[in-house]
Amino acid sequence: MIRLESERLRVEVLPEHGCTITSIVDRPSGVELLWSGARRPLPSDLGPTGEASRDYFERCVFIGGWFPMFPMAGGPGSRTDVRLHGEAPRIGWDVVHDDGTRLTTEALLTDSVLLTRRTQLDGAKLSVITEACNGSPDPFEVLAAGEHPCFDLQQLGITALRSAGSWTPLIRDEHVEHAVGHGVGEARLRCSKPDFDLELRWDREELPGLLTWRRGHEILAVEPKTFVGRSADDVGARRRTLAAGETMTWSLSVNLLARDSEGWG
Repeated sequence: MIRLESERLRVEVLPEHGCTITSIVDRPSGVELLWSGARRPLPSDLGPTGEASRDYFERCVFIGGWFPMFPMAGGPGSRTDVRLHGEAPRIGWDVVHDDGTRLTTEALLTDSVLLTRRTQLDGAKLSVITEACNGSPDPFEVLAAGEHPCFDLQQLGITALRSAGSWTPLIRDEHVEHAVGHGVGEARLRCSKPDFDLELRWDREELPGLLTWRRGHEILAVEPKTFVGRSADDVGARRRTLAAGETMTWSLSVNLLARDSEGWG
């Protein structure tokens, strides 16, 4: 486990478990931003493909937190050769650099695609930049990429989400819910318990899709990704092929904002 700290935030990362960020704590209040479940060792294999990968991910891989999705962000749909959320959260990553506020990690996929992830703190802002470079002489198919932070509904008391200029109240029930839409490069979460709200920012050209996922009163996931939809069947023209030596990059930042900050209300 790696710990990063600024004057405002304390962050914990598990490179050995899909480079998952397991904790983001607001130091003055002690409020935890992320929902995390029980820790478990990451399996030594990637698990099955197709629909069977969904149950395997839930039972053997998923520990909550904030993890990358690549080369698929979402479900396999009708494809039998794709895993839920791809391989990136299912493998161990190596630490390349750690200076207490900036962490660089790397992971090599089986197809010789090198993933590099830079996690950095700047006061009340946490930024994550991920790069995928095809080191193979052969083209590599990328169905989708994205980020999957799981925010803690109870700790934050999230009551509404704003994207595309309007607030959407969260429905209060115990069901798993998905909402799919076009991302606009930012989303804001209204929190009722701490004295701050959350702002998420990303490159909307690279990540035009936005999926929100809620599980009961525990988790609200806000997932920017490279396509609009839920599964590989929805990717369409947004799929891309990385040529030999080609690189793609995407990023997401989370910033704590005072409630009276401009743009709220």
